[in-house]
Formats: sequence, structure tokens, C-alpha cells
Amino acid sequence: MRLILLLLISILTSTTLATSSRKVCTTYKASLTVTSENFVFNPALKFKDNFDVGDLWSEATARNANETFNPFVGKELDSAKYDIWGHFCTPVQKGPRKKTVLLATHGLGFDGG
Repeated sequence: MRLILLLLISILTSTTLATSSRKVCTTYKASLTVTSENFVFNPALKFKDNFDVGDLWSEATARNANETFNPFVGKELDSAKYDIWGHFCTPVQKGPRKKTVLLATHGLGFDGG
């Protein structure tokens, strides 16, 4: 059993080393600042009980809500800086699909750490 486990570990290690030496990777970073205009909610819209929530819902869904209902008191500018990272890898040995690029994303919330 130990021999099989050692053999499996050595195969995985050699495969990992061989795989990592068959590609050339470059890391890219793009820093950008985004400014957006956001609505500011009316601070008077505090809910004291469930009836206040019902009143707000009734006002927001009324037939003339576009004329009578306005939960905002203004707009404000908000800015934030974002860093977008990327890795571009190419194989060392070029094959028949050397011009094909696979763009894959990890989804939101990944910080690269």
C-alpha cells in the first residue's frame, strides 16, 4: 500500500513539474478608477413598523407612482479604484491551434491571493 502511495505521489509530482515547464506565462495588471453617479435615498424613509413598509410599497406601486413617489433626495458622485489582474499563458511548443485563445474567468470575489 505504501509503495502504491509513493508511486502515485511521484507520478503526480513529475506530471506537475512537466506541465509547468511546457508553458510560458505573463502576468498583466490594469488599474482603473471608476466614477459613478448614485442616487441618495431619503433619510426620512425610516420604517417604524410593518405598516410603514406597507405604506411604502403601496406608494411605490400606485398607478401614479411616477408622478407622486420619489424616494430619492439627490445624487452624488462616487469613485473607486480597481485593479484587474490577468495571466496569459502560451505553450512552449506551438501546435496547429497556436492562434486559438481560451478566455476563462474565475467569477466575482476572487482576489488572486
